[in-house]
Amino acid sequence: MKDRLRRLTLGSEQFAWTARIRHVRSGEDWQRCIRLRVWRISATRARTLQVDLAPKQYSLKVVAPRDVRLVVEYAIGHGWGADRDGEILLLLGGEHGGLVLPGFTVIDRPLPGG
Repeated sequence: MKDRLRRLTLGSEQFAWTARIRHVRSGEDWQRCIRLRVWRISATRARTLQVDLAPKQYSLKVVAPRDVRLVVEYAIGHGWGADRDGEILLLLGGEHGGLVLPGFTVIDRPLPGG
């Protein structure tokens, strides 16, 4: 997956997002994960939303716009203000078990690094 900037329109709002492949240790193995970051385009200083996702199938390699839409809708419904200044909002599996994506599991802990 290339690290490129993509766009998502949700109602009248425009969001930018990136998805980057990462790896996390799981027991004695390494597990591939995808770090998704989303922010509002029209805000001068937007609050970034971040979630680390583990594919349910190894062959699943990409995050689709429909997955990003589900994450953004969930975050807005749980108080994420994309137009507010502030720290990165992390969605973690243990805290946000209600976030269900068809091909991914939300990781319980943030991966190291940015």
